[in-house]
Amino acid sequence: MRLNIRCRGVEDPAGVREHVRKRLGFALARFEGRLSSADVVVTDENGPKGGPAMRCDIAVRGDRGGEIRATDGAADPLEAVDLAAGRVARAVARAMERSRDPYAGPLGGRSASGV
Repeated sequence: MRLNIRCRGVEDPAGVREHVRKRLGFALARFEGRLSSADVVVTDENGPKGGPAMRCDIAVRGDRGGEIRATDGAADPLEAVDLAAGRVARAVARAMERSRDPYAGPLGGRSASGV
């Protein structure tokens, strides 16, 4: 699976990227053969003002098409990544379960949002 990670206004972007690789790899390991790519954007919503507003957006694409998005936020960027990775893993699992239905589309294009 191809993984694209962007960090905007986040302290220690290298550490955040490494955490994303580990956490998303763990969360999506059981779907590895059925996913083509994932885009992750970790953003500091407050910018230089400070304050607890880190946001993580994840978009996962299936190998047969379709996209699932998940968003979550927290005070810490690593916590935001953990929460969003859990959301996207649950959404992918639901989509895979639905795809067993012959009338359901591949990786349904659903969205899971926490912010």
